[in-house]
Amino acid sequence: MLLLLVVFAGNDHVETAMSVFIQSHLPQAVLIENLSSELVYQLPDDAASVSKFEQLFVDLDDRKNELGINSYGISNTSLEEVLLHCRVFMSNIYKLV
Repeated sequence: MLLLLVVFAGNDHVETAMSVFIQSHLPQAVLIENLSSELVYQLPDDAASVSKFEQLFVDLDDRKNELGINSYGISNTSLEEVLLHCRVFMSNIYKLV
């Protein structure tokens, strides 16, 4: 299973600040999708990282306005779902070329 953090931003200019913020809590977190005002991060799911989630969410709540985000959510996604999503994404890219 993969853990995904989805951040819904108030504008599409928060990627850098949000990535720095999330990676300050979880250095192994990876931005896997940026859809204008929706950022999707893959979070590490090892025990050491999971223990840091609480502080990440507390800090996200405390700094929501400062970071320019409207809301966020976390989901537990299967690898099959991620690969299917990537396949759709790549087919859309090829249609643009």
